[in-house]
Amino acid sequence: ASALGEVDEAIRLCRDWRRAAFPNVEPVDQAQAVLELGRKRADRALELLRPHQERIAAMQSDDPGPYRSLLGALIMTGNVREAMRLEGRRLAESPASRDVWARLASMAPYESGLEAMSFLESATPSDAPERAAMIGTWIQFHRRHPDGEGLARAKALLPRDGVQPTDASSRLLLISKADVIKAEGDPAGMRQVLQSVIDSIPNDAWSSASRIATLPPPEQQSLFEQIAPGIYARNNLAMVLVEQRQDLDLALRLVDECIAVLPSEPNLLDSRAQVLLALGRNSEAEADIVKALRVVPLDPNFLLTAAEILAGSGRTEDALQVLNRVQDLVSQEPWPSRELEERLRRVRQLLQG
Repeated sequence: ASALGEVDEAIRLCRDWRRAAFPNVEPVDQAQAVLELGRKRADRALELLRPHQERIAAMQSDDPGPYRSLLGALIMTGNVREAMRLEGRRLAESPASRDVWARLASMAPYESGLEAMSFLESATPSDAPERAAMIGTWIQFHRRHPDGEGLARAKALLPRDGVQPTDASSRLLLISKADVIKAEGDPAGMRQVLQSVIDSIPNDAWSSASRIATLPPPEQQSLFEQIAPGIYARNNLAMVLVEQRQDLDLALRLVDECIAVLPSEPNLLDSRAQVLLALGRNSEAEADIVKALRVVPLDPNFLLTAAEILAGSGRTEDALQVLNRVQDLVSQEPWPSRELEERLRRVRQLLQG
């Protein structure tokens, strides 16, 4: 029922299941809590998870799903300090833990989210890659709460003016700076910063990138660390050009250069599909998005690209079927991103004329 978008019916079935399963109700309560979070009823989700909280926390390494639901319910309902006590040590040690916490914080009501985000910043190591990730996290928070402190907090972590992209760490920080500039409404400024990162990658490193797969693992890792910021910058710049419908041939060249290094990377295939669609080369765009979906069949953003391609090819009914599938996936996600929700709305408007 949940997969079909019938969440209220799924909750009713959980209640029936709970009566039948009594007294072994923990699996039922965990399942219903996920549904309640998807309905933005965090109070009810926490009510269901509270009786099992100690066991859920103890089992989080083996069964992380219920633990994430518990953290989400605590943060969403303003019980941030309790969530901190559960997760504080892992936040300092684990990038994966920080990623989960950041996503939950960005979805929370503003005051709870700000408290959770501030705690995350204090727990995040200060080296450049982690600092760059934290800037990106504050930008995500800003997009969810555009009138709040997120953008100012991101800017406070930026490197000083005049920092040059001389190594991988400084390049990653400049890519984060470009994201801040874009959030401030200056795509031309963003483009300038990204181009400086692209231009800073040594020619010999980038020219070697196409043969990275043939190198021994240690050399692969060393080369990838050098060129990774160039991949991010090229892809981000290509997407800016698509949004602006400017220099689309340049956008295609940038993504092609990335795919020459990582030919099976689905996010890059999705990017190239979007560029090709903007160029009106729909059949080539479709071929790329099909490849991406073979790797990640249920990625909502890839499916939205597919829907746009189908719509652009005049296959409206097929596009609507894909769009409805995305809507089902989003309805099952307790914390869908703001960008995903906005893109879904935009594509639906496109199909409705």
